[in-house]
Amino acid sequence: MTKELRILAPDSFREKLNRRAFIKAGSATAGMAVVLMACGGSDSSSPDTTAPGGAGEASGDWSRVINQASGTLAMYTWGDYDDPELVGALAESSLGVKMKVDYFPSNEDLITKLSAGGGTNSGFDIVVPTGPYIVQMVEKGLIQKFDKSLLPNMVNVDPAFLGQAWDKNNEYSVCKNWGTTGFFYDTTKIKKEL
Repeated sequence: MTKELRILAPDSFREKLNRRAFIKAGSATAGMAVVLMACGGSDSSSPDTTAPGGAGEASGDWSRVINQASGTLAMYTWGDYDDPELVGALAESSLGVKMKVDYFPSNEDLITKLSAGGGTNSGFDIVVPTGPYIVQMVEKGLIQKFDKSLLPNMVNVDPAFLGQAWDKNNEYSVCKNWGTTGFFYDTTKIKKEL
């Protein structure tokens, strides 16, 4: 028996998200999304993005979050993992916000830039490190705890991806992508067995 695919997107967007678009957007990567509150301060390069809290329904009450979001979201993620046009289109069509995407080549570079930028006032609202690096980021004060009332769709995350060793209570992170990177090569060009 095949498990039903659970799409972590508002119902209004699900019709637009076919399997090919989902695979392209998700692209079998290993990563965790960490929401940073790049709140206030003149150090922030991103205007405040607001989505005031309140109790979310277990069903994933997106309407409260969608209707209150405004501004620009700044995301710092792995290069070539997410199509910036697709991410921007999703943010604008479902949340009504602009998306600014910046890229890093390694977790070490991510941590260095966040540290240099003043930690939680780095200007990024969302960062996408590899899961095990979250412990170091918490210890260095680079990320803040989630306001889970702003994450009503978290109820749709497969329990297998919750409570990981680096964040047992999902206070700082929630799985964005998971997978294995596969490599393909042309055996007529590369003769050595890999």
